[in-house]
Amino acid sequence: MELNFDDKEVDDIKRALIIAMQSSDHWSMTPLFDRIEKILEKIEAQMN
Repeated sequence: MELNFDDKEVDDIKRALIIAMQSSDHWSMTPLFDRIEKILEKIEAQMN
């Protein structure tokens, strides 16, 4: 599976997730955010 995001898109996704995490009272979602963060790091590593 090939995913092509430019740096700005990755930054936008990260920023959106951070905002969602900060405004979320649903701490049960934290494991999901952690997984998404790992996925983003993997995508970023593949881009570099």
